[in-house]
Amino acid sequence: MVTLSLVALLVSFVFMQYKPDSPSERMKKATVSLEALSARGHTMAILHQKPFWLRFERNQVILQGAELTTVDTSGPSDELGASYDEEEADANEIQSLIVDYDSYTFPDGMEVFVRRWGAAQQAWFHQEKPEDPVIFWNFEQSGLCEPISLRLEIGESWTELEMDPLTARVADEFSEIYD
Repeated sequence: MVTLSLVALLVSFVFMQYKPDSPSERMKKATVSLEALSARGHTMAILHQKPFWLRFERNQVILQGAELTTVDTSGPSDELGASYDEEEADANEIQSLIVDYDSYTFPDGMEVFVRRWGAAQQAWFHQEKPEDPVIFWNFEQSGLCEPISLRLEIGESWTELEMDPLTARVADEFSEIYD
């Protein structure tokens, strides 16, 4: 009976120490997923010689690309004043060429903030409401991308990721996590 009690106590102690849904675990998973998406978009832009980008929304990030082989945009438009219907049709045609390749949905309670290169230290963009504008991080066919910083927050915990403009991977990481 004593042995069984000790085993039960040991198991409960180990179980209490392991928190599968702790902020640090959620931050690590989100960091790995963001880095994987950005590296994939960067590589795809170089290999396919087409534009790719990450679209940051309130609760998710989407890897998107454009299928440019079906539209000829090289010639000038023969109309100077297109009607609203024609402009809307053109916008819908362009929108239909955008392809979602992959996405990552942030865990409940996590928010993502984006700071563009050259912005003030505390100038973080965050989509407050679904109708607010989203931010795009473009990957050029040349292999370059804009250096940006990402900030993931869960309550008081945060992680800042500085992304490398040559590799689109995490160059530096700072965090303060309270489990």
